[in-house]
Amino acid sequence: MVTNLRKEKRIALKVYLEAKGRSHNGFEINTQIHTENVSKSGMCFVCTTPIPLRSGDVLELELSNQNFKTKVKFKVAWKNGNKFGGYFLLKPEPWFLK
Repeated sequence: MVTNLRKEKRIALKVYLEAKGRSHNGFEINTQIHTENVSKSGMCFVCTTPIPLRSGDVLELELSNQNFKTKVKFKVAWKNGNKFGGYFLLKPEPWFLK
C-alpha cells in the first residue's frame, strides 16, 4: 500500500500558461507549460520544450495566459522528463486555490 505524505489535497487542473523568468543559477526560462494538478502551496506542470532543471532548483517565474497572471517563487522537488513538481517558497497571489 502506498501512503500519500502530502500535507494538502491536490486538484486535477489543466491550465495552459506561458512561463517566463529564470532559475537561481541564471538559466533563462521562456516556455509554454500546462499544469496537471495544483494545491494551495504547489503544482505539477509539464513543459512543452525540454529545460535543464533539477530537483532543488529555485525558479522565479511569471505565469500568464489571457485570463490569468501571477508571479511565483517555486522550488523543484522532483523531475520526470519534462514533468516537474514542487512547492512555492512565497504564496502566489492570485492563485487557483485559496
